[in-house]
Amino acid sequence: MESQRQESYPEAITIVHEEFMSAGDRIYQRALSVINKKHDINEDKVRRLSDLGFSQASEVKKGESILEKRKEGKTLVEKIAYYKAKYPLYKFITEKEVVRICGKYGLIYGDVSRYKGFVPDKNLADIERFRIEEDDMAKNLEDWYLESWGALSFGSLLAGSPSAIKEESAKAPRKPRFEIAAPLGDFDTSGMELKNLKLTAKPVPDPVVLCRVKEGYLIVTAWGDEASDPLVQNEINN
Repeated sequence: MESQRQESYPEAITIVHEEFMSAGDRIYQRALSVINKKHDINEDKVRRLSDLGFSQASEVKKGESILEKRKEGKTLVEKIAYYKAKYPLYKFITEKEVVRICGKYGLIYGDVSRYKGFVPDKNLADIERFRIEEDDMAKNLEDWYLESWGALSFGSLLAGSPSAIKEESAKAPRKPRFEIAAPLGDFDTSGMELKNLKLTAKPVPDPVVLCRVKEGYLIVTAWGDEASDPLVQNEINN
């Protein structure tokens, strides 16, 4: 199987896909190291000083920074473990890691509605099979507008009350929000602007489809260029 992959795919594509698929494990290990790292701080004294208003004291600023990082690490470890147990076929990745990988390999990411490239049939089937519970879907202001106005009946629009909008939007099940990481040339960028990514590396044709969830993404599927067979079929890389 491994030899077939290497024969079918350019090395650059294989490397990028593997970096996406292994990101969750790297993030998990980094978070564990933050949690378990020993620091010479007196947590009890930090809390007591903070309660008394010594917010600028050096011990407090240093201690609170360490405690906050530990808290973030614990939250991330719990979130990764949650998604791994609930969706074992899909790898979790944070948006911060998506940005890092895209910047490294000259890619950008955005909503699939902006993607102009090729989608192999097998990967299309992967996306169609993907299922996620509504409680795990990321929710932002854009989602609220889509739910509140995009699926409303004419009667509810006339009513215009918040309760009517909420009741009507609740009838329409939310759908997974898919995004894709790919070279800039594969996107329709009309009316859009690119932020936080300076593309300097040579892009490689390796789309990766992501589903936005709370705290990050689940990796749904990925493929090579139009002349290649799909490389990743929801595999678990241990």
